[in-house]
Amino acid sequence: MSVENKAASIMVLYKGRLIKVGILVFFSLLMMVLYVSFFQHPPPDELLANNRKAALSAQQLDFGATLFGTNDGPEEENDDFKDDNDDQKSVDTDVDNEDDDIEKDESETDEENKVDDEPVESEKQEVESKPRDTESDSKPVKLDANEDIISHKKRELGNVDHIEMADYWEHFLKKQNLVPIGAVYNKCEGRRVQFGTVVLMEDKENGGIKARTYVNMTLDHTVDGGQFNIDSRYNGRGLYDNYWDLCEVEDDLPDEEKTFLCPLKPGKYIRVKDKPIPSYLPKGRFQSKIWATDQNGKMIGCGFSDFTI
Repeated sequence: MSVENKAASIMVLYKGRLIKVGILVFFSLLMMVLYVSFFQHPPPDELLANNRKAALSAQQLDFGATLFGTNDGPEEENDDFKDDNDDQKSVDTDVDNEDDDIEKDESETDEENKVDDEPVESEKQEVESKPRDTESDSKPVKLDANEDIISHKKRELGNVDHIEMADYWEHFLKKQNLVPIGAVYNKCEGRRVQFGTVVLMEDKENGGIKARTYVNMTLDHTVDGGQFNIDSRYNGRGLYDNYWDLCEVEDDLPDEEKTFLCPLKPGKYIRVKDKPIPSYLPKGRFQSKIWATDQNGKMIGCGFSDFTI
């Protein structure tokens, strides 16, 4: 074989290797760009700060409730949730003592939280408004000098029905310095009672962030079955929806880690439940509606959440 032929063979060999290396580098860079663009989350403190500001956004004042177009049917009294039943506490053992503050705040603010047909007036404070920086079409929220967040919600969303006990949970959030991303009610719409809140916090054990749900409710009848429903959206579009038997929704967990055990007997229930936010979720706005009904189709609870990563 001549020298020219050998040189040509070597050039062809190197050319083939260079093409393969180029393709590999291209796809590697593409994966890096996709990861940075969609899956690399900001640090927890930045995520919490962004969602704290977003909580004042007019788009998030109802935690996305209006987005789902809920309809509970005819307005009816719901006597399941009262404040005068005997305590029947059962709280997850792996959480800190924040649940004690729920009961303490309930007694300390008992007089503050009596609700009439007119909106409840909470303690006054000045809040500096800023635009939501996670949504391009959001607008800055302007609070009057002597207006608190609860009053602002009622003013900004004039068509939102009166929510009892909202000021109680607002007091709890302020006291604990928590970032609200959701709320739990006895109904999905209409005049309703708030008996829980959902907050975003740093997950110091596993890294990243997690959602924590606080519930303080009283049930006046036995629940031995029903249905648990979820509807979630990503950037305003449908992401996932499903339903399960209420008593089987946590069958994969041991009894000591379950939120509730069937049958649920009448009494007071205090729960604190953590849910890690998966690191593989893409950047964007996540909204969800979760609701549960008993064996007779009667609403037990309905919760909404709205957060951005």
